[in-house]
Amino acid sequence: MEQICKGMQDAIHEAFGVGYPIYTEDLEQGFLKPCFFISLVRGSRKPLPGKRYYCENQFLVRYFTEKEQVETAEVLRVCQSLCDCLALVSVDDGWVRGSNMQYEMADGVLRFLLNYNVTMLQLEEEVPMEAMTAGIKTVGNTERMSR
Repeated sequence: MEQICKGMQDAIHEAFGVGYPIYTEDLEQGFLKPCFFISLVRGSRKPLPGKRYYCENQFLVRYFTEKEQVETAEVLRVCQSLCDCLALVSVDDGWVRGSNMQYEMADGVLRFLLNYNVTMLQLEEEVPMEAMTAGIKTVGNTERMSR
């Protein structure tokens, strides 16, 4: 999930630029506005056949505007940009598609919810073999039989 969160940060940074700090830890005070906060709201993991499992991850992106009075045009612009930049995010080994995007305004803060659901393969830790010595012992008649 850390890779998905990092991919989200990179996508938001690319879309909005350096003037919008992105936080992944909640701060009660002292954060710069306008800014974004990213957090994992809900996650689940369900086993699949083989060594695979299905992960559902719901993320919340909160946008804090620097203005006291929230402007509808700004909120719509930010929503559209978030929909575009978070639709497909880069992770270490590929791309993950965002789904079930929803947004709302509450107490002057834009709340943008979306899911990143992925199928994962559980990798087993390889245990290296230790050195082994073997000897051969013959039992019975060791003489060659001739015809």
